Amino acid sequence: MKLGITQRTFEHNGQLYDATDRNWYDMFPEKDGYKIVSIPNTKSIDLKKIAKNIDALIIAGGNDIAPRGINEWHLIEHMSVLNKPVVGICHGAFLMTYKAHGKVEPIDRHNNINHVIWYKGYERVVNSHHDIGMSRAPEGATVLCEADDGSIECWIKGNHAAIAWHPERLEDYWMPLEVEALLLC
Repeated sequence: MKLGITQRTFEHNGQLYDATDRNWYDMFPEKDGYKIVSIPNTKSIDLKKIAKNIDALIIAGGNDIAPRGINEWHLIEHMSVLNKPVVGICHGAFLMTYKAHGKVEPIDRHNNINHVIWYKGYERVVNSHHDIGMSRAPEGATVLCEADDGSIECWIKGNHAAIAWHPERLEDYWMPLEVEALLLC
């Protein structure tokens, strides 16, 4: 399975660099049939071609700068037309929620901490690196996980899903089974 993953941008010595968290390669190893395709944040790429050539897309966590956000917005559209899975992580979850007319707003208590979420009646501890949250899922979406404060931590609608934490940064990589199923080979 070709798994496209968007990249965060870093500045070093006045130069911009794109980066893919190396944990994605461990979470989706080649030996299990995955091929990671890192998607650069440049205006000069053919987003339609990328969407055609990948099987699923992860909008990764990280910063929200142009042209990254613009590329991700259009990639979601292209993947939707092709009926291919898209999973948003942290930054990607908020972008997807906003794009699908859910509600995203400032939130306390979620920046650089671990906290409890609820999934199918069970407690899980996840990481949190954001100061905004999902307060309303898109219409027709199923909320899979919530935090104790009532904020939405994960939703799924068809073959699109949003996860507020970083599953690739957990000691034992974890995402809800319904979302994981979208990314299986």
